[in-house]
Amino acid sequence: MVVKYDIETDKTDGQKRLCFLSDLHGQCPAGTVGQTEELSPHAVVLGGDLFDRKADNTPAFNLVCELISRFECVFSPGNHDTTDKNRKLLGELEKRGLCILDKGKSALISGISFSGISAPSQFLCAAHNLRPKVFNVLIDHVPDNAENYPTDIFDLILSGHEHGGFVKIGRLNGLIGHSGFFPAHAGGVYHYGKTEQIVSRGLCEGKFPRIGISPELVLINIRGKKQ
Repeated sequence: MVVKYDIETDKTDGQKRLCFLSDLHGQCPAGTVGQTEELSPHAVVLGGDLFDRKADNTPAFNLVCELISRFECVFSPGNHDTTDKNRKLLGELEKRGLCILDKGKSALISGISFSGISAPSQFLCAAHNLRPKVFNVLIDHVPDNAENYPTDIFDLILSGHEHGGFVKIGRLNGLIGHSGFFPAHAGGVYHYGKTEQIVSRGLCEGKFPRIGISPELVLINIRGKKQ
């Protein structure tokens, strides 16, 4: 399922399209490459937990190889990506062209600045690398972290991790998440002053009891108002 969000900004002109894929956990969901190609993104953002601590990660590895061959791809790690085995896989992907951002490192792609962190303590490093008068995106896998950051620093924060919650009964998001019952940032859009946060409900299937919660590929249309 493709979920679409629109953002307006005076920091760019024209329109930029970002595809945001999060929480693959080693999987390669059917049709992901084809769906991404149909959306014609200027960049593909991989928002953490690309790999899993226990699963066979070959399908996700091959998927990202395909995406790298077609698009500008940027990645920031999640909690499952930090094992020695998975770091080696990420190293191979980096050799093939994946832009890996962590510890506040940033990259400019299609006129948009991306920064990545894997811990809240790295936020100041990312803020130090902000590009003025450019649309700045922070990739931070854990969505609850945004509540503790200064507002209006980044234009957009992209997160995942919660998978939409694990069981949905008549709610947009699930009843249980990593942070406990009724997770506050399980999926969707949130606002912190002028900073907007989009939380993906993830693409993996079968690993968690996602009852009533569909995996999603996120398309973000950034519409420029620059004169």
